[in-house]
Amino acid sequence: MSRAKVKADCRADNRGGQWVGIPKCLVDSAAYRALSAEARAILLEIASRMNGYNNGKIGISQRELVSSLGCHNRKVIAGIAQLVEHGFLVVNVEGKWKERQAREYRLTFVSTKGAPATNDYLGWTPTKKKSGGAKVAPAAFRSDATAAPMRSFLGATAASGKSDMFEKTAVSSNEPDATLAPLITKPSLGSHFGISNHPRNTIAPSAAPACERCGIPFASNVKSKRFCSEACRKSAEGARRYTRSQETAV
Repeated sequence: MSRAKVKADCRADNRGGQWVGIPKCLVDSAAYRALSAEARAILLEIASRMNGYNNGKIGISQRELVSSLGCHNRKVIAGIAQLVEHGFLVVNVEGKWKERQAREYRLTFVSTKGAPATNDYLGWTPTKKKSGGAKVAPAAFRSDATAAPMRSFLGATAASGKSDMFEKTAVSSNEPDATLAPLITKPSLGSHFGISNHPRNTIAPSAAPACERCGIPFASNVKSKRFCSEACRKSAEGARRYTRSQETAV
């Protein structure tokens, strides 16, 4: 005795058209859950091109997918690669741009003429991601082959017994170069008048006539000229007044 097929209470109105079939077991699979949103949309677009007879010959171009999904071409390329990697798609025929021939795909969860569905996605397993934030030990504490170049770069030696992290730099261990301007270690009076005392702003003295305040050389060799501008003259006078007031207070 055959049992009558029970009809569902909720039925979609497809207006006499076809369904785009995606099995629920596919949606629940780990391979599908790991897909990006673009890859899922691409899978639906390719499945919509299948008419029940053309699996393995489903032709669709990247340009059509970009137009249908409204996304960038790079996302379409990445989505197709992800579908192939996860076992949902197989490229049966490679596209030929000069001949205006698009790729032809096969959906692995759909059977072809004379062959059952391969369901390649069931064999997909997630790959371990490479840890990009892993900390690398200093060269003094590593014995691998990569430690040697780092040791020579940081100036560490095996006999020193000290970590590379505590090696002195060339600036702190060597004597200052006489040709360079001396570094300012105490706040200058110019900081009260908006003039930075950063070493970058310190100019080495030169033989040519220069401004007594900012050190910028004059355009012409006028030895009687002391300041390059009125602002430098006022700033120098203010600094002198401040110095006199400090000496008086002491």
